[in-house]
Amino acid sequence: MQDLPLDLDEAGKLDGASQSDILWKIIFPLSRPILVAVLFLSFITSWNEFLFGLILTTKVAVPVTVGATFFVTSYGIKWGATAAAMTLGILPPLVLGMFAYPYIGKSMLSGAVKG
Repeated sequence: MQDLPLDLDEAGKLDGASQSDILWKIIFPLSRPILVAVLFLSFITSWNEFLFGLILTTKVAVPVTVGATFFVTSYGIKWGATAAAMTLGILPPLVLGMFAYPYIGKSMLSGAVKG
């Protein structure tokens, strides 16, 4: 956000736009790839927090990654159920990652070339 030029803000003021118009019609569209990339990377990072999910939840409501550990019992490991639970646990970040790939690439390379 700091890399957005102030000239755009001043140009909007000269054209008679209000602060909210400048924010919603100039600044937000230019920063959309950055915001989307941060949103998706934050989601994927929080989705993978196994330790917090293990400590801060009960058996009533648990994350998928913690719920997959319930299939490990003293009688053995239910491999089919564990694999199914982990496959379902991988799908949301995988789908979001595939959708967000163009935005992540744009946001990481947006300041690489001047001009």
